[in-house]
Amino acid sequence: MLMVGITPLSVKALVKTGSDGYKSVAYTKLTAVLVEAIKELKSENDELKAQVKAQQDLMASIMVKLETL
Repeated sequence: MLMVGITPLSVKALVKTGSDGYKSVAYTKLTAVLVEAIKELKSENDELKAQVKAQQDLMASIMVKLETL
């Protein structure tokens, strides 16, 4: 069986400390945090893809110039 959990330190805004001193995570509010994290990762991924495309285009133009030499 797969068990999934989150450490309180990774989501400080969702952490509550009980009267017994134990910390817990408000998992019901976690969805919004995860959606925002996915949006940030997608944005970063799109930016990296654009950089790779620009480098590929530059390499292609360099190869064309080298072939004419």
